[in-house]
Amino acid sequence: MFSRYSDFTLAYAGVREIDYYLAKTIVDALDQTEDDLLFFSIVACSESLRDGHSCLQLSEWGDSRRWVSNDRDETTSGYQFPSETDWSKHLSTLPISPSANHPIVYENGRLYLRRYWQFEDELAGLIKRYTHLIEFDTQRALDTLSLLFKAEAEIDWQKVSVANALGKQFSIVTGGPGTGKTTTVTKLLVALCEVFNTAFTIKMVAPTGKAAQRLTESIQKAKSALLSNAGISSQALSSIP
Repeated sequence: MFSRYSDFTLAYAGVREIDYYLAKTIVDALDQTEDDLLFFSIVACSESLRDGHSCLQLSEWGDSRRWVSNDRDETTSGYQFPSETDWSKHLSTLPISPSANHPIVYENGRLYLRRYWQFEDELAGLIKRYTHLIEFDTQRALDTLSLLFKAEAEIDWQKVSVANALGKQFSIVTGGPGTGKTTTVTKLLVALCEVFNTAFTIKMVAPTGKAAQRLTESIQKAKSALLSNAGISSQALSSIP
C-alpha cells in the first residue's frame, strides 16, 4: 500500500484525500494493512457517503474498475473490484460484522461506517415498533378516494400514492419541490381517518424549526382546500394537526 497520498493518486485518479486517510486509518486499526480489497472498499464507502448514500452497496460497484487515470493505460490504472459474490465472501470473512464493534460494518451486501449502520438500525427498530397492519373495507376506501380525487383521463399519481399507502404498514412519499407531497400526505391522513372511521393520533416531525413552520403552513393550506368537500367528515379534518 502507498504510504503517501501523492504517490497513491498517480495510480488511482480522483480519490479524495479524506477517503484515502480514512481507509488507511481503519485498515491500520483492524491490522489488515495488506488487504487491498478492504482498503478500497472503505475508500468506496467514504466516497458513497459524500455522494449522499448511507453505505456502499456492493451490487453497484461489483465488477467495475474505478479511479482510472486518463493519461495511463486503463489496465494498469485504477482499481478493479471483484464480482459482488466474491467481494461479499471476502468481507464476510473479516471481523466487521455488526456484533464486532469495529468502525466499519458489513451486512447484507452493504458496507457502512458504524454510526450510519446504527442510524439505520435504530430507524428500522422504530418503524417496526410503530407499524401495525389493520384490515379495512375496500369499498369504503374506493369511495373515499373518489371524494378526495377528481376523475382524470390520465393516471393521478397522488391518488395512486394514497391508495398504495392505505394498505401498507409503512410508506414513503417522495418528490421534488412543488410536486404535491404535502397535499398527498394530507389527503392520505384524511383517507385513513375516513376508511377506519376513527380519530387517529397523528404526529408530524420536521428537521428544523423553519421546516416545521413550512410544514404547518402547507398542511393548513391543504386542509382549507378540503373544507369545501362536503363528503369529508369534520372528525377526519380535525384529527390532522
